[in-house]
Amino acid sequence: MKKLIGIVIASLIFCNVGFATTEIISQTMVKKLKKSTTTGDKDKKFWVYNLCVDNYKFLVVRDIYVSLKGGGGTSLSMVQPYEERDGKSLPAKC
Repeated sequence: MKKLIGIVIASLIFCNVGFATTEIISQTMVKKLKKSTTTGDKDKKFWVYNLCVDNYKFLVVRDIYVSLKGGGGTSLSMVQPYEERDGKSLPAKC
């Protein structure tokens, strides 16, 4: 019986359910390079997404590239902008 109670309590501790509303406010392609000799990239694209998650702003930058050597990759960066209100630094709202 102690094991059963321990398993139930442990499963409740590690169980997490979250709900958030997410909207894409804007999506923009920023830059596209055709052939870069310095980095060896053949094609590089940047997208900037302006997101609203639970009434807070987030900026997401996605970078996709194809290398001349046959490889490629992608990267993703997420930043939350802040604003000053009443002398305090607070997260920017949508």
